[in-house]
Amino acid sequence: MRFLISVTLILTILASGIASADQAAVTDMVKKISGLVAYYDLEGDYNDASGNNLNGKQVGDAAAFGWTDGVNGGRAVTIDYTTYNGSFVDIPAAIGSSFDSATASCFIWVKLSPKEGWQAICERSNLWYLETESKPAEWQNNAIVWRIYHPVEVGGGGAGQMRDNANITMENGKWYQLAWTFDGLTMVGFVNGQKVISKDYPEGLGPVAGTPDPPPAGKGANYNFLLGT
Repeated sequence: MRFLISVTLILTILASGIASADQAAVTDMVKKISGLVAYYDLEGDYNDASGNNLNGKQVGDAAAFGWTDGVNGGRAVTIDYTTYNGSFVDIPAAIGSSFDSATASCFIWVKLSPKEGWQAICERSNLWYLETESKPAEWQNNAIVWRIYHPVEVGGGGAGQMRDNANITMENGKWYQLAWTFDGLTMVGFVNGQKVISKDYPEGLGPVAGTPDPPPAGKGANYNFLLGT
């Protein structure tokens, strides 16, 4: 399969109303947002276009990565991680980095190709993710799932986490804008600019004072921001 992605990570403010703009206008608008942490326009590289220099790099097989037309006149990275397992874009986000915030928002453009199982679209490793799951007995056709791990019991399941879907599925081969925002109490999810889910989660968004650093053995190696895992 091929995975196409363009992402913006924003603190406290969910960017909206940009789906009809062209890429140049989107970039200009996003860079003016107060509290912007990082912006990856993926115009041929993995650099942070916000000016904060939170740049990414390829991990895995170079043959997995390519470039194609994106949305609104932009470009998009393709990641073939079915053929080349373990290939993704890695952005350093250690505890203490600019990615740390008790409130945050993220939006991303994505197009999926057929694949069984789950596809993590973007995530802060061990802390939260936005993914799709395809399971005949539970979810079908790339059901969108929002998840926040417990900020102390990181990278695992159990009752302490927030994990839910909005019974909305994505068609393969079609662009979608997915988003979430968390105000410290409630996670709200969006699909193509429309609010589709709201979940209270009082445990909060990590890292917090009790978040283990490094992550426990058997979990992910770090708290990096990842695209296309």
